[in-house]
Amino acid sequence: MYAKLGQALGREMVLGREKYAEAAVLVTLCEIGGEAHVILEKRPRHLRQGGDVSLPGGRREAGDASWEETAVRETVEELGVDRERISVLGKLGTLITPSGALIEAYVGQLRLEAGEWLDYDRREVEYLIPIPLRYFLETPPEVYELTVETKPYLERDGERVEFPSVALNLPEMYHQPWQGKPRKVYLYRYEGEVIWGIAGEIVYRTAETVRQVLDDEGVSGRGGADTQLQMVWPSPLFDAPPAVEIPPGYCLRTYQRGDEPRFYTLMELAGWPGWDEERLRPWLARIPPGSWTMAVHEASGEIAATAMGLHDHSEAHPFGGELGWVAADPDHRGRGLGMAVSAAVTARLIEAGYRDIHLYTEDHRLPALKTYLKLGYLPLLYAPDMAERWRAVCGLLGWPYTPEEWPSHP
Repeated sequence: MYAKLGQALGREMVLGREKYAEAAVLVTLCEIGGEAHVILEKRPRHLRQGGDVSLPGGRREAGDASWEETAVRETVEELGVDRERISVLGKLGTLITPSGALIEAYVGQLRLEAGEWLDYDRREVEYLIPIPLRYFLETPPEVYELTVETKPYLERDGERVEFPSVALNLPEMYHQPWQGKPRKVYLYRYEGEVIWGIAGEIVYRTAETVRQVLDDEGVSGRGGADTQLQMVWPSPLFDAPPAVEIPPGYCLRTYQRGDEPRFYTLMELAGWPGWDEERLRPWLARIPPGSWTMAVHEASGEIAATAMGLHDHSEAHPFGGELGWVAADPDHRGRGLGMAVSAAVTARLIEAGYRDIHLYTEDHRLPALKTYLKLGYLPLLYAPDMAERWRAVCGLLGWPYTPEEWPSHP
């Protein structure tokens, strides 16, 4: 018996695994615009945990030969891709949550052609959220501590079934609900989305693993190109400044002393943390009079969006006007505030006499990119890789790709 028992004990296993709700997920990495992104999903409201941000994945089916196969199958179904497009890089680990879930987490690479995007399953996914892996490498998560309460009874169908802690003469702490050990919860905010819970934990662990790999290889955490996308205001539109349409319930005004703390908050919500008086000071010196615009929520008096007009004295734009630091509070999302403040700043720069108006942005800031394109800005193909990067952006946005109409110099 002892010999056979020793053989049986040699297997790795999770004790009591059958008590957990099991699932598998795939941290899906995909190159977009030459940079690695993590593909996350917004769950539709009609599903369990609707409105949460999640990773592709789900429960095991009878035909799945392994949990890895479960993760891949679910990803194929949810993202609408062919199986051969996905390469599993390996298993990240097993996550057991206090709520009774056991998650087998894998990391994989999804290969897409330039300009191609995903025909995802609208029944299971409200929309996709591609986030640069670099963001998770460079942005520390917010860390909170939560506890789970254990109750010495179960309520089901209106009846309470007691655990006989008193009759068993167990210590008094078990006669009433008791708290478990505090556990850390990792949370990220990205362009109005909150990534936390299972997704936050697994993405955090993925970033830690990638960071270790990069450290071992002696390279930095930034992937892809080091140059930003640029856009310019087209010459024919200098005689037709953009119309500024202010949403009902809001008003526009210029910067006032005392706006700084709220501006720092908006920057953090937009994914640019670390603003303070010292960081703001050099930017203030570059703002022409009346060129820092705020959108204010009239009912609360709170600044809901912001955009700066800046004097650009760079070599590429020796006397240029720049639209920069456009951000809106996610609580006021969908009201066109980004468009309003961007239009106001652009019009102000035209009024101030600038004839080179431009902006810098990044491939992953899709809502902002769409705003700038709708406003009238054109992509600037100033470097050899710009055409392909813009092809990918246009594919993601469903925007016409017309490089023959775009300038290559300011």
